[in-house]
Amino acid sequence: MAQRELTWGQWLDQQEGAKDLIDPSSELAGRPWQPSDEDREGAWILYTELRTRITTQRLHYRSGGEETALKSLYDLFDLTRKTLGDKGPKCAHLATIAIRVLNTCIRPLTAKWHKKKIAGRLQNDDDRREFRHELQAVQVRLVVFCRLLASLAEGDSYLDVDSCGSVPGHGGAGTTDTIGQAIPFDRILLIDQVPGGADLLQAEVIAIRERRAEASPAPAKEPVADLVGLACSGGGIRSATFCLGVAQTLARHGILARVDYLSTVSGGGYFGAFLSSYLNDKDRQRVGLEPGKLPFAEAGRAEPAPIRRLRNNSKYLLKGGLLGQARMVGLMLFGVLVNLITVLPLVVSAVTLTKAALLLGATSDGFRGVVDTGLAVLLMLLLVMLLGLPIVYRRWASDRERVAGYEQAGIHVAVGLVGLGFLGWLLPSAYQAFEDTLGSPGAVLGLFGVLPFLFAGAAFAIGPACVAGRLCLVLAGVGGPLLLLMAYFVLEASVPDDLAWVLGLLALSATSIAWLRLINVNLISPHRYYRNRLAETYLLRRGEETAVDPQPLSGLGSDHPGAPYHLINAAVNLPASKEPGLRGRNSDFFLLSRHYCGSPLLGYCPTGALERKAPSLDLGTAMAVSGAAASSHMGTGTLKGAAFWLALLNLRLGYWLPNPRRLAEIPDGLGPRPFSLWHELLGRMDENGKFVNLSDGGHIENLGIYELLRRRCKFIIAIDGEADPDMTFPGLMTLIRYAQIDFGICIRLDLADLARNDAGYTKAHFALGTIDYGRDQTGYLLYIKSSLTGNERDYILDYRARHPAFPHETTADQFFNEPQFEAYRALGEHIGDDLFREELIGKGAQPTLEAWFGSLVSNLLEERIA
Repeated sequence: MAQRELTWGQWLDQQEGAKDLIDPSSELAGRPWQPSDEDREGAWILYTELRTRITTQRLHYRSGGEETALKSLYDLFDLTRKTLGDKGPKCAHLATIAIRVLNTCIRPLTAKWHKKKIAGRLQNDDDRREFRHELQAVQVRLVVFCRLLASLAEGDSYLDVDSCGSVPGHGGAGTTDTIGQAIPFDRILLIDQVPGGADLLQAEVIAIRERRAEASPAPAKEPVADLVGLACSGGGIRSATFCLGVAQTLARHGILARVDYLSTVSGGGYFGAFLSSYLNDKDRQRVGLEPGKLPFAEAGRAEPAPIRRLRNNSKYLLKGGLLGQARMVGLMLFGVLVNLITVLPLVVSAVTLTKAALLLGATSDGFRGVVDTGLAVLLMLLLVMLLGLPIVYRRWASDRERVAGYEQAGIHVAVGLVGLGFLGWLLPSAYQAFEDTLGSPGAVLGLFGVLPFLFAGAAFAIGPACVAGRLCLVLAGVGGPLLLLMAYFVLEASVPDDLAWVLGLLALSATSIAWLRLINVNLISPHRYYRNRLAETYLLRRGEETAVDPQPLSGLGSDHPGAPYHLINAAVNLPASKEPGLRGRNSDFFLLSRHYCGSPLLGYCPTGALERKAPSLDLGTAMAVSGAAASSHMGTGTLKGAAFWLALLNLRLGYWLPNPRRLAEIPDGLGPRPFSLWHELLGRMDENGKFVNLSDGGHIENLGIYELLRRRCKFIIAIDGEADPDMTFPGLMTLIRYAQIDFGICIRLDLADLARNDAGYTKAHFALGTIDYGRDQTGYLLYIKSSLTGNERDYILDYRARHPAFPHETTADQFFNEPQFEAYRALGEHIGDDLFREELIGKGAQPTLEAWFGSLVSNLLEERIA
């Protein structure tokens, strides 16, 4: 069809957006617009190619097609040159348009990124996003170019039906349609039949409803649904500081104010306790999680006072100066002394038995005959019990529990009687043989005191996973009983065979036992020093010059109901439990929170009632318990061979707490006595004791996500600051396994972009996964990993150059200096900022939490093929 007689300027005026490509006021404007058939044929070729190329199509955020898109841009030059060459000089109109677009729109981008591609810069997430952002601007102009080509090719018959497509903002704002149906908060998994479980659910539903009503002016929706959780992982001050940086960004963008649950473990609990403490303030105008409020922002200050306070006290364990450190050493030594006194009655009793036997002529043949006769009687007793079993089976055939009880009682009594008889027969002669063969008992005692530590050290050096390492641990564990045996020989050799000495030993044993009943074993461990140093650093409040300590755990949120409900995670050590549900984990998930404390195996009790039984339980204690990494028993990571020695030498930050199951039996204020320490030494701790032993929550699950899954949170933001230099994600793998086994919850998360390259960098800092709760209910897990992509701030990269282990320096380093603190804080802030880049959330006002997650779902999850 013949085209109307037009000038270039008139034709360009008819084309939407053409003025952005070709200046209509240029020398072209007045020239006649008379395209040839060659122009139209060449335009059709370029149009067909361009509209199907990746250069005009939206790149999915995780497609990894940056290099392909860049090559596609290069190829446009070759394609254009070939087309113009084939059509010759008669396609001058097409040549004018194409050459101007290629040279002014595309060449600047390809010239810049060709060098960066060769340098490998398109491998890290920050540069990939920068390229996408610049490509997006070029794509807008290429779409216009595509339409110009279509108009040139089709002439008057061209209809703009958007055949070239449009280029939406990469990662434009998402919608709530992308996040699926609501998940009501009507149950907490696996505790509905547990004592206190129903009351815990009711208390938390009310607390979340009150929190939402306080935080949002909009009427609260009923029922409560679509819970939002923030999880902060273990990792000591490293994790606490990294979490701080991420949280600063979340607060600045209004997301932190939408968090319902704050679930923390170990070092993440330092930050969590800081936040819960600071938010418990009645001044809602100045304190809160909304943008511009304390503790993350303060008018007129580059850095708010509470953040500066944390920075200035990052060597928290050294607070108190030399006097404080001397006090810690003294406390450790006093604890060792008390621990030794605790085992003393056992040794003294054995020596007393030996001396009594010697005074009665234990070494004579007559006495040996008496002992032999006694053993024969005991064996006859065993025989009678065995003969009586058929009668018991017949009489109590329908009562299996009574039969089992009879069997157990018989076995225990028989073994106990035989053991005592055998000990009375063996010990007097054993010493004589020992002295004749080995010489000085003191020398051998010293040897047996050193050997277990050598074996334990060898086990750590070799690694407890291999056979040699496990053997060393076994030998280290056997060293405990052997040391007690050697102590017996030394004491026995030092005490004369005299009645007065025997009576004296009896009096010493009785006095030791009576004195020990006055000792609270929680007060002689390093726990108190550790707890006080943490509290002095992290339990802050606006306007207070010193730490606000103590703070009742049951009082959290009382002055600020809008604060997140804090779940403090610990592990309750139960190595002697016969409960099959523990599946060899040696521990259970123990919760410390405002309204209820406990675990699925022990049940849950009101926090206020627990505080009356254990007055030392408060926010500072809960923070320290959750971070009690160095303990004799460490949940799934317990080293049985080393546990006895760790307990005896007072290397135990763990804490003994009244058992929620037996709370009514314990008088108010009664602390754990040395009997608990004996259980700790021997590993005889189960769910039936009056007191239970707690340690670091990371000893069973180190990310703090487990309790959020138990509550079926719709949105979970997980900050992982654990030490993971090889980026193998041990904490996450454990969590995914627990979720599948315990709850039947399937977590799908692609971690490919978080893998380290040879330089130690990753492509991304975070990944988004789905949580399949069943019944078509889907949640989302935003997993934020402490990592480097290579485009961080210069001083972060400078710190890494000086400390190659960054950002996974050992958790044993709890003495941060200023550069170290800032490197971890700034890294967290940098990663948090990346979550709100335009490519992810689009332009405009701050998104709501639902829209933000909608954008993340649209951009971070792999596109599905319908």
